[in-house]
Amino acid sequence: MRLLESALADLRAGRPGQASRKLARVVLNRLCSDLGRDAFRRELARRGGDAPRACWAAQGDPDTGPDLWDELASLRGERGARAGTNWIAESVERHLGEARAELERRLDGMAAAVAGHRTPLPQPRPEDIPR
Repeated sequence: MRLLESALADLRAGRPGQASRKLARVVLNRLCSDLGRDAFRRELARRGGDAPRACWAAQGDPDTGPDLWDELASLRGERGARAGTNWIAESVERHLGEARAELERRLDGMAAAVAGHRTPLPQPRPEDIPR
């Protein structure tokens, strides 16, 4: 969240280069410069909460963070990317709101666990179990 907040401040202050460096450090977005849009989205899906998981350690609740591929492509000036930074600031602000809500959800879950309200671990789907 700290990087999103700082990048948003940089965008509003007219420092897109600094914002780009910070956004690239948000969770998996470091891969954006090496992967095309579709490959990056496949990687996010592979690691997200709906990804196949068969072992107990992988049945957690991973947070892949926001998909900032379009924003980073625009800040890098890639051909075909959407121009301008106003929309990027609005998008980062939206992602920041989603990150805050996700943090609140996780904290509520931890508080419930401390209070003794346990949520069972998700069970692996049959197709996730290796044969």
